Amino acid sequence: MNYVVKNRELSWLSFNDRVLQEASDKTVPLIERIKFLGIFSSNMDEFFRIRVASLKKIARIDHSTHLSGITAAEALHLVHDKVVEQQKKFEKIYKGILKELSKEKIFIINESQLSHTQAAFVKKYFQRKVLPTMVPIMIDKIKEFPYLKDKNIYLAIRLSKNNGKEKVKHALLEIPTDVLPRFVELPAIGENKYIILLDDIIRYCLDDIFYIFNYDNYEAWTVKVTRDAELDIDNDVPGTLIDKVSQSLKLRRKGAPVRFVYDVNMPEYVLSYFTTRMHLSKQDLISGGRYHNFKDFINFPAINSKHLLYPNFSPLSNTHLKHKKSIIKVIAERDCLLHLPYNSFDFVLQFLREAAIDPKVTSIRITLYRLAKNSNVVEALINAAKNGKQITVSLELQARFDEKANIYWANKLEEEGVKVIHGIPSLKIHSKMCLITRMEKGKPVLYANI
Repeated sequence: MNYVVKNRELSWLSFNDRVLQEASDKTVPLIERIKFLGIFSSNMDEFFRIRVASLKKIARIDHSTHLSGITAAEALHLVHDKVVEQQKKFEKIYKGILKELSKEKIFIINESQLSHTQAAFVKKYFQRKVLPTMVPIMIDKIKEFPYLKDKNIYLAIRLSKNNGKEKVKHALLEIPTDVLPRFVELPAIGENKYIILLDDIIRYCLDDIFYIFNYDNYEAWTVKVTRDAELDIDNDVPGTLIDKVSQSLKLRRKGAPVRFVYDVNMPEYVLSYFTTRMHLSKQDLISGGRYHNFKDFINFPAINSKHLLYPNFSPLSNTHLKHKKSIIKVIAERDCLLHLPYNSFDFVLQFLREAAIDPKVTSIRITLYRLAKNSNVVEALINAAKNGKQITVSLELQARFDEKANIYWANKLEEEGVKVIHGIPSLKIHSKMCLITRMEKGKPVLYANI
């Protein structure tokens, strides 16, 4: 049998290409297509943080040919070319979506397209909401270039004077999308709805930030750094798994840059200034459009949107499981199949809450991988522990990008008397299982959710 082994990174990029296909599919509602661009962008961020970061490490120490017939260094070149190709396709799809939005009387505009009324609105919004969050860094005279956070976007700014008498200055400004919405709805004009990005609100008001320098020209381009986020857990070093993961998380924050995305319209001399100061190689550079962090587009505002979104989904009912009816009694008589998310997850929570207060239940054992910010599952388990049940939780500390949250939940559960198992160092527990022990007629009976 003849077969071709495809490089796993290129294979993954082909998968993400399918997400782009959904964004270009005109049978998909328009705002849902914008969300697919956001999913593509989020996927690409993780790809660079993990896959490309690992390839770069391998390329530095291993020059041998692997199963797919190429070296890690060759794979990096192919990945770079493929990413650039996909970025061009991405920008083309985005521009097409903007045209289709305009037919729906929805316009995403920038700072140069504001009406007088909208400009006044933007200035007021900036003064009231944005300016208090602004922390500009003047970088020309700083010896060490400031640390750029992973996942965040920045404006690379150039200040100049028309007469050329003042020396050009450069600054960096973090766009505060962690505290302010990325999209701001502007005053409508007739039936037309207008949206501006936070990036462009800041661009419009740069003179309100840098007024003390008395410059004429304020130019700004969005840039973004992606850093190595792979956790390096050293199992030869003594200490608990929670200690090792905590230490690795501290190192992750200082991960080496693996990608620098910049606005393709940034002049070469400005790009060169920033990349030289940051000690980046050409292999790290990816040109993009005016905006980065398209993952924020997953939360694109729903304007004029009833027909531009998929209809709201209502979970299907279950023939046997009902609210206010004991789930334990039902599954004592028969097995029940739930298909999530088509059936409601509330039945699982009801199962745990019922076990937490049932006097015949003696123990709950459960595996947890990712948890919600305000977890109802954890709430039910803590309640069960307070009611004297023996609770054992296997909590996976190595759930990628949820490690910090899971360490928090592990500590929280232990404080409430729950026995927590912190996973296995060289493996991940992905399975979702719960086992409840109930004493019936003097004998233990087991009820499970698998």
